[in-house]
Amino acid sequence: MDAKIKIVLIDDDEFLTKLLSEILEPENFEIQITNDSLLGAKLVSDTSPDVVLLDWMMPGKDGIQVLKELKENDKTKNIPVFMLTTKNMLNEVNHLFTAGADDYFCKPFNPALIASQIRDKMKKYKQRKS
Repeated sequence: MDAKIKIVLIDDDEFLTKLLSEILEPENFEIQITNDSLLGAKLVSDTSPDVVLLDWMMPGKDGIQVLKELKENDKTKNIPVFMLTTKNMLNEVNHLFTAGADDYFCKPFNPALIASQIRDKMKKYKQRKS
């Protein structure tokens, strides 16, 4: 069996984080969650996950601020960050990539496909980086 894929999920929507955890854990993912954007970058730095799923719109710090912190930190800058967002206009998506996002998922996403989509995005990310 393949090693578990470690994910840090940063999203203030507790229903969504519970749903994603219930879907992904049986699919060989190890999930660590924070619903507090102010603690997100520290959790990523402390745990060194394989990937970060980061909501864009959150109270406190928004996801773009957290993303920039992650990309400016030597310890976390190479961890792929996939944004979770309801925004899908071209200029909004371009803003994500300009800020340093490696990819994104547009909400609402299909829970039945999310595990395979994360694996696919990680594979594409690794191919781009090599």
